Amino acid sequence: MSQLLDNLKALDQKMLELFQQNEVDSEKILSCIDEREQILQEINSEFKSVPGFESSQEWQDAIIRTKQLVKLLQTESNQLGEQLKKYRHGNKSVQRYQQFL
Repeated sequence: MSQLLDNLKALDQKMLELFQQNEVDSEKILSCIDEREQILQEINSEFKSVPGFESSQEWQDAIIRTKQLVKLLQTESNQLGEQLKKYRHGNKSVQRYQQFL
């Protein structure tokens, strides 16, 4: 159990570092999300029946990190959505001005 949780923790740290970069690399983040899902599935299948696992400190820490990563993903998605709105508005403005040319 400890090895899987250590792998999850290392991957979470890698994801946090990716979010702190000036330009977020969405492909790397998607790859990390896929890898994280696999690790969580392994943890779930191996330790679901272990008494006290869900209340262990390591698992509770993993839940806290998960919540933090979800917030970062939501924030990044919202920012990208706002940038897309600005781009679309600018594109429409260009099309309007091209009518006069």
